[in-house]
Amino acid sequence: LNKGTQCIYITLGVEGVFYCSTDNHGFYTPPPIRVVNATGAGDAFMAGVVFASLNQYTIQETVRFSAAAAGLTLSGESTVNPDMSRFLIEQTLKNQGDNI
Repeated sequence: LNKGTQCIYITLGVEGVFYCSTDNHGFYTPPPIRVVNATGAGDAFMAGVVFASLNQYTIQETVRFSAAAAGLTLSGESTVNPDMSRFLIEQTLKNQGDNI
């Protein structure tokens, strides 16, 4: 952060995500899921970060959105969930009792 980075996300697998910005920091633990295929989960998380950042989500919203995208990837057989969409991610969050 001292060198100009705006946001930091450190994914810790099943243990969650540490996030930090100049204004905020914390730890997010997503609900447990059954992992079918871990390939692509990090890419899905990063895609969620980019999407959320472009849509001006807060850092907390970004980490929840991104973790939900990664979770959808982890729970499917394909490297890229063929049903992945903003709507599906938001529905997943809503089903978890977490709205953005």
